[in-house]
Amino acid sequence: MVLTVSVTISPNKRIHIQHKSPSGLLLSTEKEDDMALGVSDWHIDVNDPVNQSVAFPGQKRIAPEQVEYVKLFAESITLEQARVPHRDSFVVINQGTRYRIQQIVNGKYAARRISEVIPTFESLKIPMSFRKLLSSAEFNSSGGLILFCGQTGSGKTSSAVATIEDRLVRHGGFCLSVEDPPEYPIRGFHGEKGYCEQMDATDIGYEEALARSLRCFPSKTNSILFFGEIRNKASAAELLRIAIDGQLVVATIHAKDIATCVQRLLTMAGSDGEGEARYLLAASLKIVIHQSLDEHSNLRLQALEVDNTTAAIINSPHSINLVDPIRRTMDKLKSSNGIV
Repeated sequence: MVLTVSVTISPNKRIHIQHKSPSGLLLSTEKEDDMALGVSDWHIDVNDPVNQSVAFPGQKRIAPEQVEYVKLFAESITLEQARVPHRDSFVVINQGTRYRIQQIVNGKYAARRISEVIPTFESLKIPMSFRKLLSSAEFNSSGGLILFCGQTGSGKTSSAVATIEDRLVRHGGFCLSVEDPPEYPIRGFHGEKGYCEQMDATDIGYEEALARSLRCFPSKTNSILFFGEIRNKASAAELLRIAIDGQLVVATIHAKDIATCVQRLLTMAGSDGEGEARYLLAASLKIVIHQSLDEHSNLRLQALEVDNTTAAIINSPHSINLVDPIRRTMDKLKSSNGIV
């Protein structure tokens, strides 16, 4: 079924909404999109969109010229949520501008703008020493787990995608991305010998998507599995097993710092036994990157490179203290001025 609605929101601005298949809603404007209204993000209350919705930046009330737009936005969110009730996130495309819709509480949704431009190390201003660490050819044969951690909105996915893009261009190979929902349009060729396929886990869930993905990797090819976000115990344990078997796994996880990230992953993966989880994590974890944004939205990075000493700490039955390993990694990166 296709539903098309047109409404004028102000002079020279018209909105067309098209209900578009299992992938979500296609929301577009003939003339101008949300940015023309001075809005980069929305919090939409579908029950009272005019009085209870918020426009960002600046936490602003809905302006008169935005009323019809927000009403229509709320209707489209309600329609998509009703179509697949168990989903709490999906994607809206607004005149070429993509938004990730995430349920906050019942009836309230956050709409965050997603760039259509694939991020690169250069565009994100990743330091050369970090680029060299993340682009190492060693992982083509050894596999392992590269984790990006941070708080919500810190750019974890952007840095992970930039890493994948760089590795595909530099080393070639195949990447399968499993995301809920996909945030960047990375499907296609990267360089001469790199290719990425994207799997949308929105409808089927991460666990089923992960199970399907394992049957999709071509033989005798350098491969990367990009797992959008580690959220539950089953996925955490399975990803460690995949990484220890020689697959390169790139993933993101919500954590306030590197130590919390490692401990959280260990806790999630250890539901069937902490001893096995410690061994799997120690043997598979290669790099952890923590990132945050300063008051000027500049990227701040901290890294942990897992060597034999660090792996022994993780595998030990004692509490994990990563202060010294993190300091050693950062000292190494600061002293490195090699060109990638």
